[in-house]
Amino acid sequence: MIGGWITESYSWHYAFFINLPVGMALVPLLLVSLPSEATDFGALRDADWLGIGGIIIGLGALTVVLEEGHREDWFESALILRLTLLTLIGFAMLALGQFRARVPVIKLSLLRVPILAGTIAMMSVLGAMQFAQLFLVPQFLAAVAGYNSLQAGQIMLATGLSCALVVPLYPPFLIHLHPRLVVGAGVLVTAASSFAASTMTTDTTGTSFLLTLALMGVGTALTSMPLQQGSIAAVSMADAGAASALFMVSRNLGGSIGLAVMASYQDVRLEFHHWRLHESIAANALAVQQQLAEGMLRFGGGPEGLAAASRALDGQVLRQALVMSFNDMFFALGVLTMAILPLCLLLRRFDVPMH
Repeated sequence: MIGGWITESYSWHYAFFINLPVGMALVPLLLVSLPSEATDFGALRDADWLGIGGIIIGLGALTVVLEEGHREDWFESALILRLTLLTLIGFAMLALGQFRARVPVIKLSLLRVPILAGTIAMMSVLGAMQFAQLFLVPQFLAAVAGYNSLQAGQIMLATGLSCALVVPLYPPFLIHLHPRLVVGAGVLVTAASSFAASTMTTDTTGTSFLLTLALMGVGTALTSMPLQQGSIAAVSMADAGAASALFMVSRNLGGSIGLAVMASYQDVRLEFHHWRLHESIAANALAVQQQLAEGMLRFGGGPEGLAAASRALDGQVLRQALVMSFNDMFFALGVLTMAILPLCLLLRRFDVPMH
């Protein structure tokens, strides 16, 4: 919501500065809360610099490929081809670091632990779903409902509020319920949030998304923390940091992949619905002829008026097709989320911190 206000009042560029006060507040908290230790310069010497460089190059290039690929026609673009090559080089460096470094920057061998692999797979899908929803809802509000950035931000606040209300219930939930039930309920609620948004029309407004966003906030609270703690509990204390790193990478990478897939899927479904709707419009139908005639008069008549009226009609068709493509995307996200439900069976009980 603050980002929407900044965008409307100043410029979207300044929205990124929201991170500054948060970071400034965290610094003194870290200085006070973390124990003081002598600097170990040997750790710098023995660090997995090959893997660090690989993850910077690989994930950086892959993120651009996924987010820009559909705009650049994928491998028809020389830029996408070069970035794909950089991605492969970066991941090769990361893989080589697994064997050469004493402590790899990301310990991929931990994926042999079934519980950890399952939690990471679930978080990848949930990350894709959460990022995609946070992208799709404001896009719909702007493109179809005509909302500005601040109005869209006010609607999106429902996700944070519902999540904040459910988070305090997390410890007692896991004390009395098995993590499978808690995470399973979270997955079902998250899927329901997408299905609830898959029946929109051109008359849909922001209030229609409140249930969707509230359910997503509840689903996020019920899945994120148990999965993160479950991934750490699945390995030894010595590997807890590496497991946490894998978990966070999976969430962000899943989000990037989800956004890229949804953007490409929207292009495909928009074109499909656009032409299918045109096929259903009979050129000789009385209503069509009447609308074109009224459009011609409104745009001055003659061939130019007819062309303008045809464009106006196509704009109405395109608007309907856009809404249908959004519905398809939300339904696909719901199905994808339901597909990970069986992975909940891998979860085991773990100690729940109460303080």
